[in-house]
Amino acid sequence: MKTKAFLFLLTLAMVLFSCSTPQVTVNKDQALADSLLVKDVVAWNSGDGQIIADLFTDNCLVINNGQIVWTKDSLLMFTKSVAPGIKNFQAVLGPTTVSDTCVYMQKYWTFDYVVNGNPIFFTRGISTLIWVKQPDHSWKIALEKNASSHKTY
Repeated sequence: MKTKAFLFLLTLAMVLFSCSTPQVTVNKDQALADSLLVKDVVAWNSGDGQIIADLFTDNCLVINNGQIVWTKDSLLMFTKSVAPGIKNFQAVLGPTTVSDTCVYMQKYWTFDYVVNGNPIFFTRGISTLIWVKQPDHSWKIALEKNASSHKTY
């Protein structure tokens, strides 16, 4: 009798355990990387060079297909010239490493470049970014290195 009661309770416990809703744990490092990628995509889709430049530190370094842009002021001139034509910017997160003060990330991205409403070319590429935690606990890009290619429409 005791064996049957034990087996019944064990079976009941297994059924209840298997029917319970699993708890999903969110990895805080992954959540941080995802939020930084979203911030980046939103900035590039804004069409506003200032919003893009504001993602970067004052002494940032950007290497775009070998072209070097040093400092946020220089970057701002570049982003103001290209940002209005960038449409449909999309990115996915690649390999990422997170520490307390730094996020090393790769992103794979695409966008259309449009002039006067006409798509001129499609661009795709890969970027390596180093985000650095600021004294106010925000995150800024200190280094971005891009490699991309264009396909004319």
